[in-house]
Amino acid sequence: MPHSKYKKIEKQLQIELLKLQNHVKEKSLKVLFIFEGRDAAGKSANIEAFTENLNPKHYRVETFDIPTDEEKQNWFKRYIKVLPKEGEIVFFDRSWYN
Repeated sequence: MPHSKYKKIEKQLQIELLKLQNHVKEKSLKVLFIFEGRDAAGKSANIEAFTENLNPKHYRVETFDIPTDEEKQNWFKRYIKVLPKEGEIVFFDRSWYN
């Protein structure tokens, strides 16, 4: 694909993401995107591409270290405290060991 065509498509997709963010905010919705893979798989770069034009007031990125023994026993507790609030988009940057 020629670079000029790629940039045109990328711009259109960024506009759609902004529309999504505005809709989520206006309707008090909650959206969670989960990017999962091994370290250096490109999760962070993809999240940056998604968020580069979004309003930072209405999204956040959550990253996770290796789970503790307690978190291994009750894995949902680890995530419940960082789930999206009303009107917010959250991106989970999860490594394969999570």
